[in-house]
Order: sequence, then structure tokens, then C-alpha cells
Amino acid sequence: MRIYRYEDCLILSEQSIKSLEKNRIFPEPDDDFGDIHSLYYAIRTGTHSKVLTRFVDDSDAMEDKETLRYLVDHKRGRSIVSELERYLPVHLIQALRSLKAFFINIDSPRWMEALGSAPLSRPAKINIMGLGDVGSTLAVGLLLQGENSVAEIGLYDLDEKRIERWVIELGQIARGSGDNFPKVRGLKHDELMDCDVFAFTATAGIPPLSVTTGDVRIIQYEGNSKIVDEYALLARSKGFKGLFAVVSDPVDLLSRRAYDSSNRNEYGAFDNKGLLPEQVMGFGLGVMYGRARYFAREMDFNFEHGRAYGPHGKGLVIANDSLRGQYDPKISEKLTHMTVEANLRIRELGYKPYIAPALASGALSILDALEGRWHYSCVSIGGVYFGCRNRVTPYGLEVERKMMDPKLVRRITDAYEELENQWRFLQSSALV
Repeated sequence: MRIYRYEDCLILSEQSIKSLEKNRIFPEPDDDFGDIHSLYYAIRTGTHSKVLTRFVDDSDAMEDKETLRYLVDHKRGRSIVSELERYLPVHLIQALRSLKAFFINIDSPRWMEALGSAPLSRPAKINIMGLGDVGSTLAVGLLLQGENSVAEIGLYDLDEKRIERWVIELGQIARGSGDNFPKVRGLKHDELMDCDVFAFTATAGIPPLSVTTGDVRIIQYEGNSKIVDEYALLARSKGFKGLFAVVSDPVDLLSRRAYDSSNRNEYGAFDNKGLLPEQVMGFGLGVMYGRARYFAREMDFNFEHGRAYGPHGKGLVIANDSLRGQYDPKISEKLTHMTVEANLRIRELGYKPYIAPALASGALSILDALEGRWHYSCVSIGGVYFGCRNRVTPYGLEVERKMMDPKLVRRITDAYEELENQWRFLQSSALV
């Protein structure tokens, strides 16, 4: 085991890290690690994998490659700090136990940028691109719920009158007893990446209300992917360091598109100079959890431990409970079917189903991400942007892990593989 000290961080590695060899240390019994604030365990999970991942207590989380197993195959192992007892004096082990520990992927060309990096800033500046139904409703939700975590909401749209309208409308919302609502202002195009969170809500068009069958999200991909390319490349050119939050459909495929496009140069070659995998998150699963909970109440099902996984649409997995022995396939599949069809019912009534998605998947989930709370969003797992319950910690993403029922694991695996297949198809088709 090699131990490296870099500023106020300790990095533990079973392999030599050439760029840090001059920082290698050999702890003595009287050494004091009181000024060490972060502990990292170096792993190699591929250039497309997340740079930082928080690990909880489990040595089983170490994998040669980042795969879906990290989410679905949770078997508790020994604490990694405990593994160090062979190498370090007891008093140093005790000091390290008080630290939060993280995996750092040294396959990433930019891994050293992440050492000691700060979490998402709070109160945050959030810029919204696109003020249609979803974007404007998202802005309302962020304004009303973001008093403690949002400093400013920036608004941008290709239609300047929309910008002016929503700046005025939101600026006139006040609470008679006093409030601390975020400041709202209109943006110019070159200001879009001057923020902590960039929320992409633009769309090339939503299928007409006459479309009441099929997965309307995939229909939207062709147009929306071209728009997300523009802003992913803008993020690249500006050296954007914040969160690129995709709210437009299909969030899982567009999130991957944003990451991929931002990392390609003018010749189309992938060069790892754009957004990091964990900088992109897709916000679409929150409403699916909300819809499942709604239907569970309607049918008097217990959904206290219910979970949602996968895409926002076809391929969604709803579970009444994810734990082995508690999962009920029949109830879960019934809830899944009803949840997937829920938006089509709203369309049959003659309305566009945007309010619940903008608030549950968008505003509330983005705020939870900012505040480090558990929420639903799609994040990169082995390069596939997959929806699950997760939280943003000060030094990395933590995905909720359970000892899942094997039948549920199969459903989640199928959904994961289908997303990968959809991506490959779209990459090879005329849509890309």
C-alpha cells in the first residue's frame, strides 16, 4: 500500500502514482494527521467513469471497472480504513476514521483537479435555458422553495419577450410576512455558464396532444439532442465547473449526449476536455417516483420503502420495496405500468403533462441535489446515465445501495442494457 500526501489530502493506492511519487510518505509512530481533511482511495475504473465516488464502509465497492454491480450487488465488506491497520500506527487509524473517505478514479485525465474540491456552492446561482411550460414552472418552483439554497435565478430564452415576462412575473411574487426569495434576472447568451447550476429545459418541440401512444420522449430526442449539443459545447468552451442539469426529455439519453458532445473537439475526436461524468445529471425520475406513490395510495398499497429506477418512460422500474424478501413482482409491475402510462392519461384529457415533472423531477430534485439530500436523478454508472436514488456529498456522488431481490436485479439490469442499446442505435442512426 502506497500513501501519498497532497495538500490536506491523503491518497492511498495499491499501485504507484507517478505524478505523486515525490509526495509519497512513510508514516512514523509520532506522525500527526490532524491537518488532513480528506482521505482518498485510488482506483482505476476507466476514462469515462466518474472521478469521485463516495464509499460508505465497504471494500466490496472497489471494482476494476465501474458497472451496474455497484448499484445492485451490495454485499457489505470490511471498512477500507480497517484494511490499513497493517500499514499505519493505531493512533493514525483512529484519526482517519473521523474523515469522510472517497474513491478517486486515477484513470481520469483530470483526477487531480478533484482533490479537495468543494461541493456545489450554496446559496447557488441557477441559470435556466428555455422558458416554455417546463422551464417557467421550474423557475416558479425554485423561487418558492429555494429561499435557503438559491441566491439567484437567471432566465434565458430565444424569445426576449419571454425573458422579460418571467423576470417581471417572478419579481412580483412576495410574502406579506417577509421572505428571502432568490433574485431573478434576465440573461444574455454569453452569461449562461456563469452559474453553479445550468438547467437545460429547452425543447425543439413536444409531440401534439393527438399522440397518445408510444414513448413520446424518444420522439423528442432528434431535435433536443441538437440543442443540447450547442450548450454542452458552450460549457466546454467556458470551462464550466458547475452542474449541467438536463430536464428536457429524454433526460437519460440527453444527459449522456451532453457529456459526450462536450468532450469532443472540432474534429469529433473524444479528448476528455469537457464536462466530467458527474457534472451532468438528468432530472426526470422524481416525477415517476411521485406518480408511483400516487397510484400506490389510490390502491392502498404500502409504498413506504418504494423505489424507482431507470429511465423516465419506457423501461422504467418501480419496486414496492427493493430489499430481498420484501419485493413483490406483481405489485411492482402493476405500479410500473400505471406510472409509465400516467402522462398519456393527461394527454388524453387534452393537456400537456408538464407541471408534476417540472416540480417533482425539476425544482424539488435539483434543490435536494444542491442541499446534499437523497433524491432521484440519472447519473453516470459505467457510462450509462441511469436513474436511481443518490445524493451529492462534499467530495463525491453517493448512490443508494441495497441488498436487492434477484428478481428486481434482473429488471434493473434489463433497463440498464436497454438504455445502452438505445444509445448505440441512436449513435449509429441518422438521428445523431
